[in-house]
Amino acid sequence: MPPHSRKDPLVRRGTQRPKKHDPHQLIARVALLLWMPTVTFGLGSLMVGHWAPMPTPASAPGSLLAAGLVDLVACDQEGADLGARPAVGSEDQWALVHVLYADCGCSRQVIDYLLTSERSSSASEWVLLVEEDRGSEVRSELHGQLTTAGLRTHSLTPSALLQRFGLESAPLFLVLGPAREVRFLGGYTARKQGLHYQDINTLNQLRAGTKPSPLPVFGCGVSNALQATLDPLKIKY
Repeated sequence: MPPHSRKDPLVRRGTQRPKKHDPHQLIARVALLLWMPTVTFGLGSLMVGHWAPMPTPASAPGSLLAAGLVDLVACDQEGADLGARPAVGSEDQWALVHVLYADCGCSRQVIDYLLTSERSSSASEWVLLVEEDRGSEVRSELHGQLTTAGLRTHSLTPSALLQRFGLESAPLFLVLGPAREVRFLGGYTARKQGLHYQDINTLNQLRAGTKPSPLPVFGCGVSNALQATLDPLKIKY
């Protein structure tokens, strides 16, 4: 049999010679395998922060939140001087308390809503505006805009919000009844990025004796601990 007609034993058995792997391709594949779960984990953490409801504390009488609001009302000299709306705690007086984080895009949308919508003239409205500690810098432009619009504003740091009220997420709002008790705590819409803000409607339902539907809090973590949980890779915060 001529030499050229001989078949390789490996070919005759239906197999092929093993191919040599390019080391550069192998490194690229390993890098891709490592990169994909990292990106998936990072995107997943951001999705949790944007689409999952944020935690809220207990608001029953005697809770840290309820006690903090009572103290806030009792010591609010700034709000009494504004005179734009009746002071919280007056007879048959209800109130809305908005908790907004200056570094949160969702809170900025709520601020735009507060500045442009028709408000309830019969209820006091306060804003707890959470801002990072900027030392001796003047209060933010947002604070000035809200004050000019007639809302009683209080600036505080994220750590102060947690220590005084037990709150670590925003935006959210509370409805206080005539006895300064917390009658409602929740978010502004039933769905993330919803267009129908429910704060005034919720207030009206409570005043009419109707129990409003729960509203989850969608937005941003404010405290360091919650931010670390929502964004362990520090992509957003």
